[in-house]
This record gives sequence, structure tokens and C-alpha cells, in this order.
Amino acid sequence: MEPVNRRLASRAPDAEVRHATVVKCDIVGSTRLKRGLDLDGQLAFKRGLEATITDVAARHAGYVEQFEGDGALVFFGYPEAREDAPESAVRMGLEIVEAIASARFVPGVRLQIRVGIASGLLAVVREPGVREENPTSGSSSTWPSGCGRWPIPTGS
Repeated sequence: MEPVNRRLASRAPDAEVRHATVVKCDIVGSTRLKRGLDLDGQLAFKRGLEATITDVAARHAGYVEQFEGDGALVFFGYPEAREDAPESAVRMGLEIVEAIASARFVPGVRLQIRVGIASGLLAVVREPGVREENPTSGSSSTWPSGCGRWPIPTGS
């Protein structure tokens, strides 16, 4: 049986299939935390979280594909292929745990972050009308079959 991402790519002529590593991270207990914050506090939380993730990802040559609520998807090996993508993803994961634990953008709260890392084939489908200066904007990326909230690695 052909993997889901290869089937998708065969149906989408502009699809690109490549090996990549993704870091998925999100804050532990954020729903309860945000309920206790006023609007300014929620905005400070979101800005601080996104800035921290962006900074740490950049130090490890990661590409923040998207922010999702209280977390993010960070790609390694996409949009540029890199042999050290898995190692860079692990280093980013370790550093983001420390950075979030020491962050103070929510006064009096010690934050924790969950980190999941997966490597495998990734199908990137470019949607019509996407500007070339941001080739992944509006794209959809599909991880292999069985992928739920957290990516699951498959053999490649």
C-alpha cells in the first residue's frame, strides 16, 4: 500500500515530496492559564510565546510553518533540504523547553511546553495564488497516515 503522502502528491501536480523533520510544540495547561488572564495578559502571553519560539527556531535553522493557538509547527529540511535537520530539530526541542521554563511573559507562572518531533516524507501542496516570496503561505502539508494531533514518524 502506498503511503498517504505519495498518493496525495500523485493527485496534485505541484506537490513536492521530500524528507523533513517537524517539531510540534504547545504549552501545557494553557487553556486554564489563559482563562485567568485579562485581554492584555493573553496578548502578552501570545506575543511572548511566539517570539520565544521564533527566536529558538531561528537559532537552529528551523522554519516556523505556523502558530497554532498556544504552540507551533517548526520545519527542518523544508523549505531548504538539510542533512542535519533531525539533529537541529532535537536541539531546538531541548532549547525551547529551557527557554519556556525560564520565560517570564506570564508573571508568577512557570510555564512548561510539550515537544513532539517526527521525521519522514512530507507532501507539500502549493495552492493557487501563493506568492513566491512566501512559498509555504497557504500551503498544506500532510504527514503520513496515522498522524493525529502530534506527528508520528514512519519508515522512509
